[in-house]
Amino acid sequence: MIFKAGEDPSYTLPLSGTLVSHQTAGFITSHFNCVPSKLACPSFVVIDSSAALLNSVLSSFNVETVRSNLRRCFNTLNFAYNTSQLRDMTFVRLCCSHVMKVFSRSLNKIETSKDARRQITTLFAVLLNCHNVDGAFDLFEEIINIYADLYNNQSSQRLSLLLDQSNVDEFPVEPYLEEDEEEPHFLDEIDITADAIIHQSPFHVKACDRIPVLKQLIRKEYTNKKTTNPLFSIEIVHLFYKWFAYVPLWSSIMTEFVDR
Repeated sequence: MIFKAGEDPSYTLPLSGTLVSHQTAGFITSHFNCVPSKLACPSFVVIDSSAALLNSVLSSFNVETVRSNLRRCFNTLNFAYNTSQLRDMTFVRLCCSHVMKVFSRSLNKIETSKDARRQITTLFAVLLNCHNVDGAFDLFEEIINIYADLYNNQSSQRLSLLLDQSNVDEFPVEPYLEEDEEEPHFLDEIDITADAIIHQSPFHVKACDRIPVLKQLIRKEYTNKKTTNPLFSIEIVHLFYKWFAYVPLWSSIMTEFVDR
């Protein structure tokens, strides 16, 4: 574990370390609990894509679960806490590179066209770099309308326009388009038909209120209906739907908010 101070990314100080023989939430939490309590509460903890590490950080620094953390992030973005309260909170950010790899691995399973994967991965990269929650919701709504609207026969044009507006050169995705053999991430293993965290995430509740077509699809009201949308894909919608439930953990919306 290292500590970063100031704007210079190279300015880091060692805080603590351990040799981890097995990655379980209980084992890692016991290590975090040994960190001296007199140290200042970290504003952010950046981790890889380990579910055990995520749960351990939340349990150790905030005494909370993933579900309660999503609620707290949502409340934070809605100005429910004052500055003093925010100083006592620790937020989690998943490493961008790990997130991109995990998303692309899931995408590879449902989309064989490399050009299509490039477009979808670029949209996800732009979403990952959203700096405000309103922008994240607006982009998510655009993505859902492209891939979930049965009768959107202009979806290809809307996708091209969206990519043109997104400065795609700023988000190089080529390294993430090839298949890899890494171990599954916890989001890979989640079934959206059964996982309560996804459906109860306040970010999804708000998204479904904003996007009626999303609610219809998740409720499977599209069964056996014909579509005129050339890009319609339930699998792609499910993929974005699953990830958006955890949007404060992997996007930039919390980092920018707390900095302000």
